[in-house]
Amino acid sequence: MSSRISADHESKDADVRIPVPADKPAVRRRRAGKRTALAAHGEPMVWLTGGCLAICLAMIVGLLGMVFWQGVKTFWPLPVIQVTTVDGKTHMGEPARVQHYRLTESMVEALPDSKRAEAAKLLTQTEAIKNFATGEIDNMPVGEAVRRLYRTGNYRLTSEHFNWVNDYEVVETTRPEWAMVIEREGWGRFYGFPEAFVVQHLRPIGERERMLVEVERLLSRGVRRLPTDQRPAAEAVIAGVKKELQAVRSQAVVDFIDGFKSDESVQRLAQLDNLETVALDALKPDQNVRALHEVWEGEQASYQRFREQHAYVRDNLDRIHEIDRYEGGAARKRERNARLELREIELAYGKRILKAEQQEAAADKTKEERGGWIQIGQASRRTIALVEHGNEIVTQLSVIEQVKLEQTQRAELLDRVRRQYGKDSPRAALLAQVIAATDRRAGATAAEAQAEIDKVRQRMGRQFTYYGKAIGDVGDELTKLVDDYIAIQQDTRATNAAVNTRIAEIKVDNQRFEWRMRTAQGQQATLLVADVVRAYAPQRLGFGDKVGVYFSRWVEFLAADPREANQEGGVFPQIVGTVLMTIIMAIVVVPFGVMAAMYLREYARAGPIISAVRIAINNLAGVPSIVFGVFGLGFFCYMIGGYVDGGPSVVVPGRQWFILMTVFAAMVVFGGASAMFNRGGTKTRGSGTSMALNAVLALPLALIWVALLGLAVVTPSLVVRLAVGFMFVVHAIFIGLAAQHNPNDQRSTMQRVMFTSGMMTCVLASITAVFLVAVTPFFDGFYAASVSDGSPTFGKGALIWASFTLALLTLPVVIVATEEALAAVPNSMREGSYACGASKWQTIKRIVLPRAMPGIMTGMILAMARGAGEVAPLMLVGAVKIAPELPISTEPPFGVNRSFLHLGFHIYDLGFQSPNAEAAKPMVFTTTLLLILIIALLNIVSIWLRTRLRKKFESSAF
Repeated sequence: MSSRISADHESKDADVRIPVPADKPAVRRRRAGKRTALAAHGEPMVWLTGGCLAICLAMIVGLLGMVFWQGVKTFWPLPVIQVTTVDGKTHMGEPARVQHYRLTESMVEALPDSKRAEAAKLLTQTEAIKNFATGEIDNMPVGEAVRRLYRTGNYRLTSEHFNWVNDYEVVETTRPEWAMVIEREGWGRFYGFPEAFVVQHLRPIGERERMLVEVERLLSRGVRRLPTDQRPAAEAVIAGVKKELQAVRSQAVVDFIDGFKSDESVQRLAQLDNLETVALDALKPDQNVRALHEVWEGEQASYQRFREQHAYVRDNLDRIHEIDRYEGGAARKRERNARLELREIELAYGKRILKAEQQEAAADKTKEERGGWIQIGQASRRTIALVEHGNEIVTQLSVIEQVKLEQTQRAELLDRVRRQYGKDSPRAALLAQVIAATDRRAGATAAEAQAEIDKVRQRMGRQFTYYGKAIGDVGDELTKLVDDYIAIQQDTRATNAAVNTRIAEIKVDNQRFEWRMRTAQGQQATLLVADVVRAYAPQRLGFGDKVGVYFSRWVEFLAADPREANQEGGVFPQIVGTVLMTIIMAIVVVPFGVMAAMYLREYARAGPIISAVRIAINNLAGVPSIVFGVFGLGFFCYMIGGYVDGGPSVVVPGRQWFILMTVFAAMVVFGGASAMFNRGGTKTRGSGTSMALNAVLALPLALIWVALLGLAVVTPSLVVRLAVGFMFVVHAIFIGLAAQHNPNDQRSTMQRVMFTSGMMTCVLASITAVFLVAVTPFFDGFYAASVSDGSPTFGKGALIWASFTLALLTLPVVIVATEEALAAVPNSMREGSYACGASKWQTIKRIVLPRAMPGIMTGMILAMARGAGEVAPLMLVGAVKIAPELPISTEPPFGVNRSFLHLGFHIYDLGFQSPNAEAAKPMVFTTTLLLILIIALLNIVSIWLRTRLRKKFESSAF
């Protein structure tokens, strides 16, 4: 029996053979896998975790795919569709989107009879829907209709950008071949049909005609000032001038018209003085022609002519921008610098006057009773007002210059008349009489202006004499400074006038080109070619032409400035602002974050303070970003920026300030010396010499610092201020280095107490000294003149403050990532380095940092990605909707003090503040795609740097 059992067992489980004793019954062994739970193999968790990963990837890919698709198709040229509805209206534009909605009976009843039956069919459509109350299937009415949104443009004519059209209301849908899409500088897009292209040729006015026009104008105005008995003769002279002018003008018109070659393909019209246009064959001999219009009619001819002239017009616009930016901007900048220099002088002398009047008011009780010495001093600071005096003089000088210019022109005109008609001719005599009367009136105006100038200069002289004791004998010097400022202002005005004249000439040249259009509703419209950015007929474009339009829009988007309330144009300033802000933020946050994490992980000992710091860092990562924006606005913009611009708002008086600084300097010296002399008990070799050297150097440094503090009160110059700050830093570093504790020294309890108390005294005194330096009485800021001029430099939202605010926002990310990277380095590697004789810093530098560098760079990448996409803080600390200049400059402070444009803020502005939300919606996706690409590019560069640095550190590790 046992053998049979054994055989059966072998047959059922051939792989496992277990001998069965003869005296015991056989026990059948089951396969281990039959009763093992499925969860024990981990299969459900594998599928669960894999499914979660798949869901996350689907969400990410779906988001990026939607943004990518919506972003890349924004600039593809769409067809222009013309639809006619049952009510006789015609809509023409680009299709925007399609919407499904439920039709109601009231909507159907409002339709005409021809469309009511078709729309009523939609109401009879049903859908099988389960009734959850009864559980039965009911046929519920659907009545679903479709309507389409068309971008019809022509806002100036229709006051609408978009129009909805229901499908059941459409009578006819066409795609006109010559339907044009015209992108303009303002007023949005225009949709219409080209009818004619017009080029206006202004008739040049000859010297003789111009002379006669001026003579007739002067005589007609001046005849009223003549005696009554002389007026008939004057009227006869004026009539002769008009007759001669008509003859000269008629001949000039004939010569002007004959100068154009005959061309049957071009229609020519004459524009008269009243802006009316007439055909050349209908022109009368006595009519004055201001300009000749050449008209190319028809779609093909007008569009071809537009393409030929459009590049020339756009080049003129670029010239206008360059002239205004470089030539006019340089003149305006020079005038502003001169004004700021004069403001600085005003502030310097105003302080002297204030101090003198304070002393006088303190000694004279009557002045104190009449209003107080503070009010007197503040009033006196306003009376010197050199800039206001200069502006008053410049205003009156401009009047005098204008009078002189007109007098010179009239004298030249009289000289030409005398050469033309003779010195004793009636025309010359009458003109001389009229000019003499006009000059007398102009001379009176110039005399009044000169009298005002004399009054201003007398007032300046009285002020300089009155404040002679306070400001010194500098009346001539101040007068010269005002004169220099006046000369610079006059030169600036002359330059601006010349620039404006050149710009006006170019604008007049651009205004000669017009494009006459007809809308789908039959309205006539005339477009200036200078206002057209791009024009094309979608139905006439081949695939290659569409690709050309597509890429030209992308080039404009990446390289041009925004226009049309940021809904059109480019985002080049936004790209520059985003990249600069991100780079400055990374430069600021990475060193501080890495050093803070290095101290927490490598140097700090575990304790309640370190635990509190870690908790604060973790909590800081969860603070809303808008809170950082409020902090940046208050701390960076108003406090730090205001301090840099105008100095401290609360100032400690000079004598008390010097006494307090001396006391705290002595505390620093005492605390540092106490810490140095009690830093060790049993001295190692050479430590006594080091301590003696520290003691020898400590006193001279302290004496130099105190001497500089006293000199700063007596001579508040910038060099002395910088020297004070430099010596303070050197002394603080020296105290810290000299008080370092040697681990091999054995200190007694008293020495430890003295060391701790000395270091605490030194630290507290240094902190208080920093506060006193901040409220120093001799620091008035670096840009006090700009503040007084109403244009603060740093005391406002700026690129640098936005970068600092986002650096604070992303600081926890860098600290946490760096700490984790440092903690991931095995302690065995540190111990091996110590065993080889390396110091703490050598171990960190050569062993820890190379292996933690990938994690540190990962933290930097995460910080850059988060900082580049933040918007809420930027709305408070520097990002604006429109900025006149890029935040880049070759002069200090190199543009970091300017407001800037940002892609994130641009997206917010388009999505929530745009006056035309439908037109801005595609730009939102395109700008979002661009922001994602820029962040990805910055991350790729950071990853590349991370790889290079990792190879470098690994190769240098031992």
